[in-house]
Amino acid sequence: MRETYSVAQISHVTKSAGPETLARAKGAPDHWLNRRRSRQCRALRDRGRTFEGTPLDIALRDCGIQSFLIAGLAREIGIEPTVLNHTIAEFNHAVRKDIPFDATKLDGRSTEGIVPKKSNWADTIDKPPYWAYAVTGGITFTFGGLQINTQAQVLNTSNNPIRGLFASGDIVGLFFHNYPSCTGQTRNVVFSRLAGRNAAALGL
Repeated sequence: MRETYSVAQISHVTKSAGPETLARAKGAPDHWLNRRRSRQCRALRDRGRTFEGTPLDIALRDCGIQSFLIAGLAREIGIEPTVLNHTIAEFNHAVRKDIPFDATKLDGRSTEGIVPKKSNWADTIDKPPYWAYAVTGGITFTFGGLQINTQAQVLNTSNNPIRGLFASGDIVGLFFHNYPSCTGQTRNVVFSRLAGRNAAALGL
């Protein structure tokens, strides 16, 4: 997480004119827009892989919560406004403003005095509107697990096969520290076939 310093994924982004722009011009409050956007996002997720010809992963990028005030955004996402204001102020103060921002390379524009440190592309969060997006971590697979042999048989602590016990997939210990690209599914296919074939041969 060395490169990450996120504040509920708040950012200031440029949006093209659309229904929200028209609604704001008519004086619609933030909470109305947020409820409307929330309904749209739920609808997008229910419609499959595309939405009006747009790939779903692109269409869902608009599924954030917007506010022109940090305090307003905090209330919308269930965070104490005073805490969020302090966190953003602390982050803004830590940004190295003497280094130009350059998104085309590792620009060295970092933060100082906060943990975790952001090593590149640090930019102050001070231009409304502010956006918050729900994010979660993704696990490709875990390292370590059951020890198996070349026939997908699980081994005991004496390195002997346990009769009738086979394993494949993320439960087996094949990789350590890192893994070659695309080998996760290759492992699953190879050892699952071996496990199934050998189990069938035993009549299991």
